[in-house]
Amino acid sequence: MKFPCSGVSIVVAAALSSGCSAPAPTAETLPEVDERNRVRVGPNVEIPSQFTGLPLVEPHVSAHPVDANRLLAAAMVVTDVNRPYESCRLTSFVSTDGGETWKETPHDFWGYDPWTEILPDGRAVLAWIGTRGSFQDLYPIALFTSGESAMHINGVWEVPTMSDLASQGKLGFEWGAIELPVFFGHACTYSDSHAFAIPNNVGKEPTPEKHAAVLEVIKAIVNEGLYWASAGHIPAAKSVTDSAEYQAMQPNATYAVLTANMVYDPQSKFAGVASPMFDAAGNAFTAAVNGEAEPADAVAEMKEALDALE
Repeated sequence: MKFPCSGVSIVVAAALSSGCSAPAPTAETLPEVDERNRVRVGPNVEIPSQFTGLPLVEPHVSAHPVDANRLLAAAMVVTDVNRPYESCRLTSFVSTDGGETWKETPHDFWGYDPWTEILPDGRAVLAWIGTRGSFQDLYPIALFTSGESAMHINGVWEVPTMSDLASQGKLGFEWGAIELPVFFGHACTYSDSHAFAIPNNVGKEPTPEKHAAVLEVIKAIVNEGLYWASAGHIPAAKSVTDSAEYQAMQPNATYAVLTANMVYDPQSKFAGVASPMFDAAGNAFTAAVNGEAEPADAVAEMKEALDALE
């Protein structure tokens, strides 16, 4: 089986999404759970890494579609905690015994958001937004904050970076953030959300009192949304976004209007971030965007991958 890390393909991509078509999900449209695909959680296993003392963040793991003992994981290594976004490199891990033991392979790729996939023929694929070698001087946010680009399209999580630079007097210009303009005839924002999940422990259900206590904790956290907003995110509770404290947070309060135009992927085991559809499109289109494949070939590759979904 072709699985060693030396055979991993690195896909470098820059991603930007705008334009939507699906309505937000409702309780009636949620899919039924396929019991055959239920995930069973085993004991915790610490994965050793050569990057001792450095944060490893945003891990992503995939299992072989036939042999679940073969696993591929990847993570961002923050090599400088004072410049986290500009100093992240890629490392990957392989297990052939269901996660009991792991082998690490560091890669000379710098950026963020690793995704992993193991193809049916055993080949392993890593997708990564970044470049080969350190790219601190070419990092998009660095070009913007240095005044070398007039605008910058990014997620709300970059707001603290800009706010900190401005408060420290290191920015050199006034800045703001707004919702992307209308591209396709109507306003909509392709969205994803952080969420709380309560495990469905079949056969080991929590007591009604414990369930109620968990909901109270979640409610308390949601109602403290101003702290969440300090990271650039838009709080879920309207009572928070309507508060005077939030309205005084800029540019957060300015772009909070985009919540009226949010559109999510349809609820499906095939859709969503890091889903089979996401991977099928990303794996095919990234090569075309990078000039490594013809667009028609990329479309054909994606169609083949989508047709094979079960």
